Amino acid sequence: MSSNDLPVTYLTPSGSCYAFGNAFAQGCRGRATTSLVLRRADFAGFVTPDLYPIFREAQESGRDWYYGDHAYFGRKSYFRVSKNAYQHDALGEAKPDRFEKLGFPIQNWRGGSKILLCPQSDVFMRLHGISQEQWIQDTTREIKRYTDRRVKIHLKSPSNQLWQTERRFWQSLLDDVHAVVVYTSVAGVHAVLNGVPCFATEKCASASFGSMDLSKIETPVKPDNREEMAWVLAENQWTLNELARGMAWEKLRNQ
Repeated sequence: MSSNDLPVTYLTPSGSCYAFGNAFAQGCRGRATTSLVLRRADFAGFVTPDLYPIFREAQESGRDWYYGDHAYFGRKSYFRVSKNAYQHDALGEAKPDRFEKLGFPIQNWRGGSKILLCPQSDVFMRLHGISQEQWIQDTTREIKRYTDRRVKIHLKSPSNQLWQTERRFWQSLLDDVHAVVVYTSVAGVHAVLNGVPCFATEKCASASFGSMDLSKIETPVKPDNREEMAWVLAENQWTLNELARGMAWEKLRNQ
């Protein structure tokens, strides 16, 4: 494989993004750059707003692209990377080791009376062509076509950035919740692992754990393979050290 076949990793100056980019570039033996000009190679990056124009250009040119973001589980220590997708679809086979190491017990299914909407930040959603407010309005209107349940909105804030590692946060958030609805947030995955069904309005990992059909809001999917899908996601996230050692690249390059 020539150097021109290896992805260029685009770096941004902020902490975790910069560390991720350097580690991934080291692991794939590719190049790293802080330039905002698309190079002649595949694109890789921990995508932040300033990199989205380059990211879109890479997609439109038909080249492979690698998307990095905070992990599905244990985001203080891990980062996820996916090829030609924003998230892994959680399908396939994997060993349980990496997920079990994280210590995430899967809870029994529970019941509740309300629907919980968990939108992503307005900045993130606008990068994908819709405002947070518009998604909330459209999704609430669609839900109300099929149920009279109360719809509650949970907005992401700096105080709950580490929600994936705080079980007390989930116990409180999911109290009396019948189903969680997300755009593409991994919150849907965590809801299902904590015993509450989920719906997603776009293709993402949460959609595999639940459904994209809001007409089924009163009879949500309760998958019997939650553990196996969680194993797959855990095998598609890595520590910075593992990224630098090429573990992610070895798995992703042949997908």
